[in-house]
Amino acid sequence: MKKLTISIAIAFIALCNISTAQEVRLDSLWAKRGGVTALSFSQDSKHLLIADDLGLATIYDAATGIKIDTIERSGYYDVSYSPDGKRIIMDSYGGFIRVYSAATFRLEKKIPCIYGGYINFSPNPDIVVFAGPSHIAVVDIESGELKAHISRPDKYNTAPNKYESYFNGKVCFSADGKYIIGKYANILVQWDWRNTPDKPEQLIPNLPNRAIIGFSPGKTLFVQQSNNLWSIAEKKQILIDGFGGGDFTENGFGCAFTTDSQRIFCTQSTQAVIVNISQRKRQHATGFSVGNIAVSSDSKLFALHGAGNYSKVYRINWEVNSVETEPEISPKITVSPLPGQENIRIEVQIPYPYPDCHIWVTSSAGAFIREIYRGDIGLIKQTFMFPTTEISSGQYSVLMSYGGKTTSIPFIITK
Repeated sequence: MKKLTISIAIAFIALCNISTAQEVRLDSLWAKRGGVTALSFSQDSKHLLIADDLGLATIYDAATGIKIDTIERSGYYDVSYSPDGKRIIMDSYGGFIRVYSAATFRLEKKIPCIYGGYINFSPNPDIVVFAGPSHIAVVDIESGELKAHISRPDKYNTAPNKYESYFNGKVCFSADGKYIIGKYANILVQWDWRNTPDKPEQLIPNLPNRAIIGFSPGKTLFVQQSNNLWSIAEKKQILIDGFGGGDFTENGFGCAFTTDSQRIFCTQSTQAVIVNISQRKRQHATGFSVGNIAVSSDSKLFALHGAGNYSKVYRINWEVNSVETEPEISPKITVSPLPGQENIRIEVQIPYPYPDCHIWVTSSAGAFIREIYRGDIGLIKQTFMFPTTEISSGQYSVLMSYGGKTTSIPFIITK
């Protein structure tokens, strides 16, 4: 009889109301292991694209974590769904922009372009800007034409033969698409990219030397590393208690606004924080380190690259609670015995009966392995057996969907 050693990594977040009312709660849905280069939700919020540091871009069902398809390409700079939902744009190292169909995930065209960088779309989804440290390229994705090339300084002289870097970061199109807004040295500027791309117009002088990590959908706000929030219209920093002002070297680059531009999800030191802009307050913070961040277009899903090198997805609950509530008790899944034998025992403990549940096992890549159970669970504790006779060594996950939510537990099988 073969022996199994099963290592279980359980990542539950209990962001719930204990003694005071909260406006935001994050419910854990699923997790995948691996380094992340980029995260992007599809426009309809149904899919999540995760580009990892091994050169594989994987499209998952955003709610369940089930793998839909993959796109292989080494060396990503940035990957993003287009705002019209028709394409996936991949800016990869090697002098090419790759355009994929968002319906079939197949390559449509390769566009030569040596100026790579972070992706941002014009109001016309065919016009895309790519922002690198010293170069900005505007490309017509439909025709494959380079429409404009903009240079900006990436270093400054501090002493003879000694230089320091400008941290430039991301750029965006203005709301009307006529200008590109971004950092030029330590000034926020706008370029008339059609007519005078070599003549930046000053918007805000004397910015800190920190990279811009995100713009609001309305193109009126931006965030720099260390979480300094700025208003472009007011030409000043917006002060929020407990947010901003830190050492940018201790903060990541993850930043995403909700579609209505009212809230920011942002990396702050070793946490992901949620900021309510109109109320000028930090609403919530998670207790783990993060990198990349993405929020779905419907503002219902939140994805991040978290501690332990996991990509994690959460459902956002925006309901405001006016009374004190008890903590929500989620289902608890355990896998045993440790060490295991031929059959793995999956035990589910629930706080109350659940109708229409689904329990299944997937591989580390999200591929469906086996259905464990589908139907109602009426008992508070129920046990299911998972035979491993035809299962090879590797990392797997048990997933359970219930009441519109999904939770998952990763584990490793070693035969």
